[in-house]
Amino acid sequence: MSECLYLGIDQGSSSTKGVLYSDTGDLRHLIRIPVRSFGSSSDRIEQDPQELLGSVQHVIRQAKEFAEHAGASIEAIGLSCQRSGVCAWNEQETLTPLYTWRNRMAIDRVAALSNSQKQSIQDKTFLVVLPEYAAPKIALLQDNYRDACVATLDSYLAYHLCDERPFVTDDTMASRTMLYSVREGSWDAELASSFGVSRSRLPEIVTTASPIGSIDGIPLLAMIGDGQAAVVGMSIASDHAVLNMGTVTSLCIPTAETLCVRKGFPSGILCSKEGQRSFFLEGLVTSSGSQTDYLSDDLGLSPHQIDATIQRAQSPDWTAYMPFRGSGSPDFSYDRPALLSSHEAVGTSELARAVIEHIAFSVCSLLEACEVDDLLKPMGTVIVSGGIARYTAIQSVLASCSNQRCIYALNEEASARGAAYLACVQSQAGQQPSWHEGGGTSLEKRNDANIQRRYYRWKELAVASKAPGKDAVLFRREYDTKRFLTSS
Repeated sequence: MSECLYLGIDQGSSSTKGVLYSDTGDLRHLIRIPVRSFGSSSDRIEQDPQELLGSVQHVIRQAKEFAEHAGASIEAIGLSCQRSGVCAWNEQETLTPLYTWRNRMAIDRVAALSNSQKQSIQDKTFLVVLPEYAAPKIALLQDNYRDACVATLDSYLAYHLCDERPFVTDDTMASRTMLYSVREGSWDAELASSFGVSRSRLPEIVTTASPIGSIDGIPLLAMIGDGQAAVVGMSIASDHAVLNMGTVTSLCIPTAETLCVRKGFPSGILCSKEGQRSFFLEGLVTSSGSQTDYLSDDLGLSPHQIDATIQRAQSPDWTAYMPFRGSGSPDFSYDRPALLSSHEAVGTSELARAVIEHIAFSVCSLLEACEVDDLLKPMGTVIVSGGIARYTAIQSVLASCSNQRCIYALNEEASARGAAYLACVQSQAGQQPSWHEGGGTSLEKRNDANIQRRYYRWKELAVASKAPGKDAVLFRREYDTKRFLTSS
């Protein structure tokens, strides 16, 4: 009898991953296809939907070839997608780029909302009202393309991949648009009206695990947002919080069937199955992608050079508060300046360390806020994943400054694993598959006084950035890099 495999696909901002799992959750094959981003500035990031679609199709072809060679069969596909990106298309062609989460093209639409409209949006969606979410971009594209399909990337992919050409999205993706009432579990007329969106043109909402269509004879049985998929993939048999550090760093706290509401922490649908919805609370560090862009674009450092560069840092105390793309949870401020701890000119190593540590310090501050608000227990467990989390400087900060026990997931493709798991659940008529946990290694606690001192100073700078005094050492990314750099 041939082995049954389940294909999880994770379409992300930097790559498309496809992972084949056995019916007990063992990894059988991994496929990774890089994808490109482009844009005129850091807040106008776009991607080519056709390139993304092609990468998913390539993953499926390679997975089928592997299964055929191994004498196995792919029973079902689950699809995880980057959230909040929007594009337009019709039956004949793709009409626009994908305007990604990092695209604030519709900021004027959000600025035009009244205070009462913003309050209603927050009350119904449990989201912070931001132009990054899909609603204002959907409104803009609906105005510009009257007869087109306009939706998030999952809808575009399902439409073009499935023989049936479904125009659908699932609860997890819909709950991140600012058009979806979380309590009602549906598109909301008042929310659509606030943004000028035609509700009749929105895709049908389906449950996360449900029959969606057929791709080359293989059923697509799950669609889910990538953040939620990572939580499902890493905490199949537990309710641990999950910290996923990528283009956006996301701390997801599952709350089971309880809708938990905290100011500055978006709530939403973790997963939906027939007759059942589970919820989660999310803390966001929105700047991590811009921070790594700065390291590559401005400092000329590849990902493989970052750890070695930081290890050469000489000044133990020099640090900086660098919110290149906003402060994230809980206040989501976009107008705070970057501040340096001193006028001292430093080398590339110190500046690179400050940039990476800003991400890690932001995470530690987020974890502390969750502990104060009783969302996390002190000395609790957080599962950590994502490419940025692998940097030694990130691990050193978490080990020295966080009260949480951080377990680094051995399985780095958590979103693909979550999508595959849900497809497996659906294919087995809702029965709970006997998938094992992904496993991980515990981060050993440290007591690095230099890191702790920099964290304390970083927190002072974070407070000062709300109202910087005349003596504050400002850092303007586009002007000041060379001024503060000596030779490394």
